[in-house]
Amino acid sequence: MVWNIQEVIPQSNSTRSSINIVNTYADWILGLSQTALRPFRQGGDGFRKTGCCI
Repeated sequence: MVWNIQEVIPQSNSTRSSINIVNTYADWILGLSQTALRPFRQGGDGFRKTGCCI
């Protein structure tokens, strides 16, 4: 499954839970920008799954 992240996820109490859900079920996480992907890359395992396309 591919998740395409088009916007920055706002920081809140549920941000980490949201990131974990996407990371658990995604084979790949694509993002519109490096900034949109930053929360996924900070989690460690997500780095190998992420790719940026403009």
